[in-house]
Amino acid sequence: MSMLLDVLAMTMNNVKEILSPAYNNTKTFLINELAATGVSCYQFDENLVRQGLISCLEQESDNIIYPKLTLTYELPFTYYHRKKVYAFDAGWEYLANEECNKIQFYLRDASNVCTIIDAVMISSLLEQIPDLWQKGEDENGIYMELNIDASFTEEKFSQCLTDYKEYVLKPFIAYLGNKKISQN
Repeated sequence: MSMLLDVLAMTMNNVKEILSPAYNNTKTFLINELAATGVSCYQFDENLVRQGLISCLEQESDNIIYPKLTLTYELPFTYYHRKKVYAFDAGWEYLANEECNKIQFYLRDASNVCTIIDAVMISSLLEQIPDLWQKGEDENGIYMELNIDASFTEEKFSQCLTDYKEYVLKPFIAYLGNKKISQN
Protein backbone atom coordinates (compact mmCIF):
# COMPACT_ATOMS: atom_id res chain seq x y z
CA MET A 1 0.00 0.00 0.00
CA SER A 2 2.78 2.47 0.81
CA MET A 3 4.37 1.91 -2.62
CA LEU A 4 1.04 2.64 -4.28
CA LEU A 5 0.71 5.87 -2.28
CA ASP A 6 4.27 6.87 -3.22
CA VAL A 7 3.53 6.37 -6.92
CA LEU A 8 0.28 8.28 -6.61
CA ALA A 9 1.99 11.18 -4.80
CA MET A 10 4.79 11.33 -7.37
CA THR A 11 2.33 11.27 -10.26
CA MET A 12 0.16 14.01 -8.76
CA ASN A 13 3.21 16.17 -8.10
CA ASN A 14 4.18 15.83 -11.77
CA VAL A 15 0.66 16.75 -12.91
CA LYS A 16 0.56 19.72 -10.51
CA GLU A 17 3.84 21.02 -11.98
CA ILE A 18 2.07 21.33 -15.33
CA LEU A 19 -1.33 22.60 -14.17
CA SER A 20 -0.55 24.89 -11.22
CA PRO A 21 1.40 27.71 -12.92
CA ALA A 22 -1.64 28.58 -15.05
CA TYR A 23 -3.78 29.35 -11.99
CA ASN A 24 -2.50 32.83 -11.09
CA ASN A 25 -2.14 33.72 -14.75
CA THR A 26 -5.79 32.86 -15.42
CA LYS A 27 -6.93 34.63 -12.25
CA THR A 28 -5.15 37.82 -13.37
CA PHE A 29 -6.59 37.41 -16.88
CA LEU A 30 -10.14 37.19 -15.51
CA ILE A 31 -9.73 40.17 -13.16
CA ASN A 32 -8.30 42.29 -16.01
CA GLU A 33 -11.06 41.25 -18.43
CA LEU A 34 -13.78 42.01 -15.87
CA ALA A 35 -12.28 45.47 -15.26
CA ALA A 36 -11.85 46.17 -18.98
CA THR A 37 -15.50 45.34 -19.73
CA GLY A 38 -16.89 47.32 -16.80
CA VAL A 39 -17.99 44.38 -14.66
CA SER A 40 -15.38 44.60 -11.94
CA CYS A 41 -18.30 44.24 -9.50
CA TYR A 42 -17.54 40.50 -9.78
CA GLN A 43 -14.86 39.92 -7.19
CA PHE A 44 -12.53 36.97 -6.81
CA ASP A 45 -13.90 35.03 -3.83
CA GLU A 46 -10.96 33.86 -1.71
CA ASN A 47 -13.32 31.87 0.55
CA LEU A 48 -14.30 29.48 -2.24
CA VAL A 49 -10.91 28.90 -3.85
CA ARG A 50 -9.81 25.40 -4.78
CA GLN A 51 -6.24 25.56 -5.99
CA GLY A 52 -4.69 22.16 -6.56
CA LEU A 53 -7.25 20.31 -4.44
CA ILE A 54 -6.73 16.56 -4.77
CA SER A 55 -9.49 14.07 -4.13
CA CYS A 56 -9.21 10.34 -4.44
CA LEU A 57 -11.89 7.65 -4.53
CA GLU A 58 -15.62 8.16 -4.82
CA GLN A 59 -18.44 6.56 -2.90
CA GLU A 60 -21.72 6.08 -4.73
CA SER A 61 -25.13 5.81 -3.13
CA ASP A 62 -24.76 2.02 -3.13
CA ASN A 63 -21.86 2.45 -0.63
CA ILE A 64 -19.35 0.97 -3.03
CA ILE A 65 -16.09 2.87 -3.35
CA TYR A 66 -14.90 3.49 -6.91
CA PRO A 67 -11.45 4.55 -8.07
CA LYS A 68 -11.47 8.21 -9.08
CA LEU A 69 -8.79 10.85 -8.90
CA THR A 70 -9.32 14.59 -9.39
CA LEU A 71 -7.08 17.61 -9.18
CA THR A 72 -9.14 20.80 -9.14
CA TYR A 73 -8.30 24.44 -9.90
CA GLU A 74 -11.34 26.67 -9.40
CA LEU A 75 -11.54 30.44 -9.81
CA PRO A 76 -14.77 31.64 -8.13
CA PHE A 77 -16.16 35.13 -8.81
CA THR A 78 -19.09 36.61 -6.92
CA TYR A 79 -21.23 39.74 -7.12
CA TYR A 80 -23.75 40.60 -4.38
CA HIS A 81 -26.57 42.87 -5.47
CA ARG A 82 -29.93 43.47 -3.75
CA LYS A 83 -29.73 40.32 -1.66
CA LYS A 84 -28.97 38.21 -4.72
CA VAL A 85 -25.74 36.39 -5.38
CA TYR A 86 -24.51 36.41 -8.96
CA ALA A 87 -21.57 34.06 -9.28
CA PHE A 88 -19.57 31.97 -11.72
CA ASP A 89 -16.74 29.51 -11.42
CA ALA A 90 -14.06 29.14 -14.05
CA GLY A 91 -11.33 26.55 -13.88
CA TRP A 92 -10.08 23.15 -14.82
CA GLU A 93 -9.92 19.70 -13.38
CA TYR A 94 -7.73 16.71 -14.05
CA LEU A 95 -10.02 13.66 -13.98
CA ALA A 96 -8.88 10.05 -13.98
CA ASN A 97 -11.03 6.99 -13.43
CA GLU A 98 -11.74 3.69 -15.14
CA GLU A 99 -13.50 5.49 -18.01
CA CYS A 100 -11.43 8.60 -18.66
CA ASN A 101 -8.12 10.38 -18.28
CA LYS A 102 -8.59 14.05 -19.19
CA ILE A 103 -8.34 17.70 -18.27
CA GLN A 104 -11.69 19.44 -18.35
CA PHE A 105 -11.87 23.24 -18.52
CA TYR A 106 -15.23 24.56 -17.33
CA LEU A 107 -17.36 27.64 -16.82
CA ARG A 108 -20.24 27.16 -14.38
CA ASP A 109 -23.05 29.34 -13.11
CA ALA A 110 -22.85 29.40 -9.31
CA SER A 111 -25.56 32.00 -8.70
CA ASN A 112 -28.18 31.33 -6.05
CA VAL A 113 -31.57 32.58 -7.25
CA CYS A 114 -30.77 33.98 -10.67
CA THR A 115 -29.03 32.72 -13.80
CA ILE A 116 -26.13 34.44 -15.54
CA ILE A 117 -25.28 31.66 -18.00
CA ASP A 118 -28.39 30.97 -20.06
CA ALA A 119 -29.00 28.52 -22.91
CA VAL A 120 -28.31 31.15 -25.58
CA MET A 121 -24.94 31.98 -23.99
CA ILE A 122 -24.04 28.30 -23.70
CA SER A 123 -24.90 27.67 -27.34
CA SER A 124 -22.88 30.69 -28.47
CA LEU A 125 -19.82 29.65 -26.47
CA LEU A 126 -19.97 26.06 -27.68
CA GLU A 127 -20.05 27.24 -31.31
CA GLN A 128 -16.88 29.28 -30.78
CA ILE A 129 -14.74 26.51 -29.26
CA PRO A 130 -12.44 25.04 -31.94
CA ASP A 131 -13.23 21.48 -33.04
CA LEU A 132 -9.77 20.49 -31.85
CA TRP A 133 -11.27 20.05 -28.36
CA GLN A 134 -14.15 17.98 -27.10
CA LYS A 135 -16.89 20.20 -25.70
CA GLY A 136 -20.31 20.07 -24.17
CA GLU A 137 -22.68 21.38 -21.55
CA ASP A 138 -23.68 20.14 -18.15
CA GLU A 139 -26.36 21.21 -15.68
CA ASN A 140 -24.64 24.50 -14.75
CA GLY A 141 -22.50 25.52 -17.70
CA ILE A 142 -20.09 24.33 -20.35
CA TYR A 143 -16.82 22.47 -20.61
CA MET A 144 -14.06 21.74 -23.08
CA GLU A 145 -11.76 18.76 -22.71
CA LEU A 146 -8.24 17.70 -23.42
CA ASN A 147 -7.74 13.92 -23.33
CA ILE A 148 -4.56 12.71 -21.69
CA ASP A 149 -2.85 10.17 -23.92
CA ALA A 150 0.60 9.52 -25.38
CA SER A 151 0.40 12.80 -27.35
CA PHE A 152 -0.13 14.96 -24.23
CA THR A 153 2.43 17.72 -23.72
CA GLU A 154 2.66 20.92 -21.69
CA GLU A 155 2.32 22.79 -24.99
CA LYS A 156 -0.98 21.03 -25.71
CA PHE A 157 -2.26 22.01 -22.24
CA SER A 158 -1.10 25.58 -22.86
CA GLN A 159 -2.89 25.70 -26.23
CA CYS A 160 -6.10 24.37 -24.70
CA LEU A 161 -5.86 26.96 -21.90
CA THR A 162 -5.28 29.73 -24.46
CA ASP A 163 -8.32 28.62 -26.46
CA TYR A 164 -10.35 28.40 -23.23
CA LYS A 165 -9.50 32.00 -22.42
CA GLU A 166 -10.11 33.22 -25.97
CA TYR A 167 -13.26 31.31 -26.90
CA VAL A 168 -14.97 30.81 -23.53
CA LEU A 169 -13.85 33.31 -20.90
CA LYS A 170 -13.46 36.45 -23.07
CA PRO A 171 -16.86 36.14 -24.79
CA PHE A 172 -18.55 35.29 -21.49
CA ILE A 173 -17.11 38.35 -19.76
CA ALA A 174 -18.03 40.52 -22.75
CA TYR A 175 -21.56 39.12 -22.40
CA LEU A 176 -21.60 40.08 -18.70
CA GLY A 177 -20.48 43.59 -19.68
CA ASN A 178 -23.23 43.90 -22.30
CA LYS A 179 -25.81 42.53 -19.90
CA LYS A 180 -24.82 45.10 -17.27
CA ILE A 181 -24.97 47.94 -19.80
CA SER A 182 -28.45 46.88 -20.95
CA GLN A 183 -29.66 46.79 -17.33
CA ASN A 184 -28.59 50.41 -16.73
